Amino acid sequence: AGGWDPTHTNSDGYPCAGAALYSWLNLTAVRSALNVAEDSLFLDTDGGSSFNYTLTEKNVLPIYLSAVQNPQLRVLVYNGDTDPSVPSIVTQDRYTAFFEEVDVPLTKRWSPWTLDGRRHVGGYHMEYAGNFTYLTIRGAGHMVPEFKPQAAYSMMSAFVGGEPFKPYTGPSYRGSPHRGFSDPQ
Repeated sequence: AGGWDPTHTNSDGYPCAGAALYSWLNLTAVRSALNVAEDSLFLDTDGGSSFNYTLTEKNVLPIYLSAVQNPQLRVLVYNGDTDPSVPSIVTQDRYTAFFEEVDVPLTKRWSPWTLDGRRHVGGYHMEYAGNFTYLTIRGAGHMVPEFKPQAAYSMMSAFVGGEPFKPYTGPSYRGSPHRGFSDPQ
């Protein structure tokens, strides 16, 4: 009684995160493992169904166009590249097509950025005229700082500090015995 029911699913057949999480958190063994008192209350601010998101802007691209036309602003749009809610490839395609349509030139082609300035790839980025950067965080889902805190910190530190994102400067692949590799530069 009161335990987690893995058969509880939504209309798509996936487990209901809100109900499953709440049930799991109320298991005696879980509370004991987490050192949570038996009489503690968990507040559920979303539950997967109670959160009401109201779309106020159907298209934010004109807002970004206005920003790139203001030389006092710098814009960073970022995505986790494993985000199922806002897929990075869809975002990238929309910005690319929109900026081409309104003649905002690409100033830096799609290229890797790193955490260490050498080999630890944090993701990829591209830049447009008007100080607009689109950046992905490798292996991060929707909540980038939760999934990749070091990469999120590196990204935000560089952006806020006005520093370039550290480029990949690993070994050259010229003469590599591995087929399919080419010099990244």
